[in-house]
Amino acid sequence: MIRSGMLRYARYQAGDFLLQKASVPAVLALFIGGMTVYMSSRGLVPLDWSTEMGAASARAVLKQASDLFFPLAAFLGVNAISSADRQHGHVRFVFSKPVVVPFYYLQQWAVYGAALVLLGGALAVLLQLFTTTIPVVGAMEAAALTWILVGGIGYLCSSVTRFDGALLILGWVVSNILRSMASMQPESPLPSWLLPIVKALPPVDRLDTARSALYAGQSIGSGSVLHVVGYGLACLALGTLILRRRSLIT
Repeated sequence: MIRSGMLRYARYQAGDFLLQKASVPAVLALFIGGMTVYMSSRGLVPLDWSTEMGAASARAVLKQASDLFFPLAAFLGVNAISSADRQHGHVRFVFSKPVVVPFYYLQQWAVYGAALVLLGGALAVLLQLFTTTIPVVGAMEAAALTWILVGGIGYLCSSVTRFDGALLILGWVVSNILRSMASMQPESPLPSWLLPIVKALPPVDRLDTARSALYAGQSIGSGSVLHVVGYGLACLALGTLILRRRSLIT
């Protein structure tokens, strides 16, 4: 009874993501990808998309547009996913009916993620219509991986603090920098005591590697996928546990 009532929120949650969260990133991705395709097709030497060079260019456009759209839409989608309701007092309205708090936000997280994956597939199909065959499924898988990691970490941050957006961005930037430095060869410039800590940071480098392979239509290593998915879902589980125990009023 309670769950069936909560499922009615799904259409509103989907509309919220599509209209308020993903609309601007989608427009930016469409503009950049569309301009690149147009200039390639209408230049002094129009690109033949049916050639090997054309196929490589189409995959490059897919990567360019997706690398903008997926992270930005994921960051905007998960930002304040639960903290905004606590901060603005919306919890009094949302949970005035018999609604299970963790289930509500888990459903919102899942709806947002599914919408991002479907949008990623739609954008890839649209690009394919004007170019040539590209890995549409790969683009959807890249969207899913992005949401699981970004969305999982953001969900945890939002469960803990109302400054979750700033914390998520800061953590992402720091992880990107430190993981890049830790992987430098032949020797990392980071002190040895810091390296174990870096390994515990979000695997943003593995996400980037996996997405690049998917855009190119290549297979990705199971180790990278398991690391990204495991990290994101662990954060999601921890965030859910915190929501079950913390006060909804801040």
